[in-house]
This record gives sequence, structure tokens and C-alpha cells, in this order.
Amino acid sequence: MVVVSPSTLGLGAAAVTAWALQRRRLGTDKRMVVVDAGSGSTRCVCLGTRRCDGAVRVVGGPERVPRRLGDALLADEVDAWARDVARAVDAIAPRSTTPVRGAATAGAREALRKRGEKDLGKAGRAVEAALAASTAGRPTAFAVLSGAEEARLEFRAVNAALPGVGVLAGGGKSLQVASSLEDAASLDLDSFAGHERVKKHGAKAGAMMHEWASRKDVANALQGSVRTYQGRFALVELAAGALHLAGGPMNDDVSAAAFAALLKKRRADLEAQLNPTENSADRPLVNDEASAAAVRELIYAVQLGCVLDLVFKDDATFRALPPKAVGREPAVNWALGLYLDRRDN
Repeated sequence: MVVVSPSTLGLGAAAVTAWALQRRRLGTDKRMVVVDAGSGSTRCVCLGTRRCDGAVRVVGGPERVPRRLGDALLADEVDAWARDVARAVDAIAPRSTTPVRGAATAGAREALRKRGEKDLGKAGRAVEAALAASTAGRPTAFAVLSGAEEARLEFRAVNAALPGVGVLAGGGKSLQVASSLEDAASLDLDSFAGHERVKKHGAKAGAMMHEWASRKDVANALQGSVRTYQGRFALVELAAGALHLAGGPMNDDVSAAAFAALLKKRRADLEAQLNPTENSADRPLVNDEASAAAVRELIYAVQLGCVLDLVFKDDATFRALPPKAVGREPAVNWALGLYLDRRDN
């Protein structure tokens, strides 16, 4: 094998130094297990930097742990959660020197609010201690992210794939939006609460009640640090899935108005499917396990429609980010942003 260096080509010392630094950066396969303690489950994925070009790739996983950190916090079972996570980490990253860095999002924030705890830093350190004790000496760090921190990491991840594009990322208990690192914000929108309304009142009435609650939550947030956004945005995770299920384009931009219209039509179709008549005898459909996916989709369509109407200006456009935009998984989400922060710093 012949190695061609800048000095071979007759370049100057500055170019040689720059080439050496770049080669050293790309030649270091920095790996890290990211523990994503989300609202629905805990996911572990091992990310690394490709040696040839520095691109991020998935080295191991994702490995899912059904237990949610929020539930563990409320039940004082964080140690048991940490042991489950440690087993998942060992399965995808056998080398004990591979560091573990994790974070929790809205599900854990809600659990801490219920416990009356306001110090996210203190809570994160307590979880970190439990995780470190279970991971047998691995370098370990853990934090409970604020909503703004989560949004900034989402933005960092999206910009690794699509430079200059904002992000609209949806999860189970919150939604993140940012057009820059400075205006990154999070909206606490509990879609799980919508499920309860639908089960109690039926699809049509329950969806309307969830819409009122969501509009109120978004309007209250807009009075604080959240502003209305314009420009081009990438849709991530549930937001991208909502556009796909509503029949929107997957390889082209769609305007905020067009996206809202697609969601409105999809909402009407789902309501008719789950509540074919106004007769209360039809309501058991919403409690049928076979309809669970349709109920989830209905609730998220309602919630996302409120966000499009209240948070984005008319000239905002959206594109669903392909699920394989970066590696296999995670497609692009805050876990990738966390890895990029660690790699660069």
C-alpha cells in the first residue's frame, strides 16, 4: 500500500500539519454507548466514527429496555433499571473501555415534577451513580435534559445530515423545535393524556378535548421563550411518521398549510374508523387492542396540527428526514447530537 502525504506532493509545512491533524481526527474510532431514556422505553445504541471519512455509524444496537426511567423514578427502582441497562450495554459494546453516556427526557422530567424535585442536575447525578455501579467500571455519565437542551441536541443531529435546516421532533411527552441553537425550545405536550380522553369519551369527542388542551398548552408556551418559526425544517421521528401516514411527500418539501390539511383529513378518517356513529355502543372500538395504533396516530395528528397552526409561520416548509439518514439507527435524534458533542469536545 502506498500512502500519499502532502509532503510527497510538495505542499508546505502548514498543509502537512493540517493533513496530520485531520488524519488523526478521522483515524480515531471514537465509540460511545448512548442510553436514551425516553418516555416510552429506554434504548441503548453504540455509535462510532467511520475511520475512512469520519462519518458517524452504528456500531451496535439498538438494544431496547422496556422499563422506563420515569416509572423507575416514581417506584424508587432506579437500581433495577440501571442493571437492565447495563445488560443491554454489555450486549452491544463488550469492551469495558467503551464509555457510556446517557440522558433522560420528558418522561423523567414529568416523574421528577410528580416527586416535587426541581433540580435536574441532582437527579441526573443520582441516576449516574446507579448506572456507574452497574456498568462495572465503564466511564459513565448521565443527565436529565431540560427541554431546551434536548432541542439543541436534536438540532445538532439534524444539521449533521442537513446543514442549515431546522428541526421539528416529536416524542411521547414533548415536542422539540429549533431553527438555530439559540432559539431551540421544547413544548410539553402529553400525548398519553389524549389516549385517556379518547378511551373515556370516544374518538371524536376525545380528540376534540385533546385539541383544546393541546392548544392551551401551546398558547401558554408561546407566552414564554418560544417564538413562531419560519424557514425550512426537517421532521424527525414521530413528526416524520405523521407526514408519511397522512399521505404526504417523503422526498419533497411540504408547506405548513399543506401539512396541516393532510393531518386534518387523516384525523377525520381515523375518527370515522374509530367512531363510525355517534352511538356510544361503538366506543369500545377505541379500547380494542387492534385499534391501539390508530388511536396513537389520531392523538398525534391532533397534537401536531395544533403545533403547526400556532408555532409556525405560513412560509415554513417541512421535509421528512429519511430514517436511514445517518447509519441504521438512530436515524437522527438527540442521541446522535449527544455523541457529536462528545466527539468534538
